[in-house]
Amino acid sequence: MSQERLPMVAVAEKSGFSSVKTFHHVFKKSQGISPLQYQKHINDQ
Repeated sequence: MSQERLPMVAVAEKSGFSSVKTFHHVFKKSQGISPLQYQKHINDQ
């Protein structure tokens, strides 16, 4: 996710999820932050 600037729907699909909502939920549960927060953090570095 940090190497490409893709829409979240594309990131979810590339990760094997059929919905952005499910991807967001699983990502936030495993990482402790939302995918958008993660992407912003990576881009700020």
